[in-house]
Amino acid sequence: MDKREFRKILKDKLSAFSPKEREVADVAIASRLFASPLYQEAGSLFLYISMPEEADTHRIIARALSDGKAVYLPRVEGEDMRLVRYEGGAFAVGAYGLSEPKGEASDPIVDLAVIPLLGFDRARGRLGRGKGFYDRFLASYHGRSLALAYAFQEIPSVPTEPHDCRPEGILTEKEWIE
Repeated sequence: MDKREFRKILKDKLSAFSPKEREVADVAIASRLFASPLYQEAGSLFLYISMPEEADTHRIIARALSDGKAVYLPRVEGEDMRLVRYEGGAFAVGAYGLSEPKGEASDPIVDLAVIPLLGFDRARGRLGRGKGFYDRFLASYHGRSLALAYAFQEIPSVPTEPHDCRPEGILTEKEWIE
């Protein structure tokens, strides 16, 4: 199967995931993350603003701010993804209709990058949405990285290309994959 076929299957599975199942899984993912040394030792985090079908980051963003961590969120500028310091407040509608933070973009050094995915495999292969923003980010990022996912997003093998980057770990409601 190619990436396009996997994306279709995974999007269908995500659409069928009930709000109750999603809430239970999101709470479990966040709890696992908060209990981890990766989160506890990080002074700064790069997080994504989750879309409705992605593992929820809104509670993670709120908790990180409450814990006094520096939180950076992505903003798309042309073909690049830039980081914007977020300290609370409303989001703007940005590229591709996505929620993005307001404020000045910068190039901070962050301790932990938490990224989204559409599908993954046991070797930490990551299937994204196809625009390559997170692969380009990870290619030049030197900190720790973690992707959030629901366990059912696992596929046998992600078709990869030379430019694809793997996160250091994948966290689901059921387990850590390293």
